[in-house]
Amino acid sequence: MKRIKIIANSLLFLTLVFCTIKIQAQTDSTQNYDELISPTNMEVAAMYSLSLIGSVPVGRNTEVYEHAAKISKEVLNNNPKHPGALHYLIHAYDDPEHAAMDKSTADKYSVVAPAAGHALHMPTHIYLSLVLWDNVISSNIDSWKAGQEYGKKVINPALSPIPVTFVKPWVFMN
Repeated sequence: MKRIKIIANSLLFLTLVFCTIKIQAQTDSTQNYDELISPTNMEVAAMYSLSLIGSVPVGRNTEVYEHAAKISKEVLNNNPKHPGALHYLIHAYDDPEHAAMDKSTADKYSVVAPAAGHALHMPTHIYLSLVLWDNVISSNIDSWKAGQEYGKKVINPALSPIPVTFVKPWVFMN
């Protein structure tokens, strides 16, 4: 079972690396960036946005994060419910200086993926920066509940892509 998880995670990582290499090669060539962001390349663009955010080793690099946000927004212009683009846009703006620019994305993401515990948690990155405590609490309670429901459906928790008890309700439960 452990071997299956390692293989699955390796495939996911290799997919991310491949998409990053592909987009880097295309942007370094004579191709115009606008041609790269097309309906046929939305997944590559979304993964590139994620790879930009992940390229910052420590802290926040506003220029890189703004570039990632721009790419995510372009993906969302083509597909307003793209879960990856919504997720990466939240990460691009999850600090007090930029969070106000992204509250609508935070509100939208939980509706797009209502059964995904992590998607339900993600808006808290924005809500925390905006000091919206009731939203933080309700988002994390919803996230925990979704995780519990997911856990009921998993025949073998060892095969779960994430720990079923990842979000602990320590603040909300006695």
